[in-house]
Amino acid sequence: MFVLKLSGESGSYVILDIKGFENVKTDDEDDAKWLRAHVNIKVSDFTANFNATFVTSDFSCFLEELKKVLNKAGNGSKAVFSTYEEWLQLSVQIHKTGVVKIDGVAKTHAGKLSFLFNSDLCTLNNFCVQLQSLCGLSPDFEYKSEST
Repeated sequence: MFVLKLSGESGSYVILDIKGFENVKTDDEDDAKWLRAHVNIKVSDFTANFNATFVTSDFSCFLEELKKVLNKAGNGSKAVFSTYEEWLQLSVQIHKTGVVKIDGVAKTHAGKLSFLFNSDLCTLNNFCVQLQSLCGLSPDFEYKSEST
């Protein structure tokens, strides 16, 4: 359905391959907002690959936080992607030098991977465009742009 990729130095990345809605035929409004995804993380010699579910608001909230951080680049503020089921957490911080620090934790039933890598503003802006496109795919994302 859709792929989000946040990449960094030395080939590090977090890829979220969104497969689609988990409960397409449900009448329950809350159940209708769950997405199935495959998560692929590579940092240095470490990798993690697992399937996960996310709520649409996880993405729209993260996008809003990223926009605020980008508008105040360099002041030390953070954008956090935190998920209901705690499969993945990301913290994004832009330093005064323009370096973007990605700090994350991935959890599965089998274990936990904590990771940290550097990225740049261009890559973060591209990720925001991808995220904006994902959030704009469906009204189910509860995404409201700042212009509305």
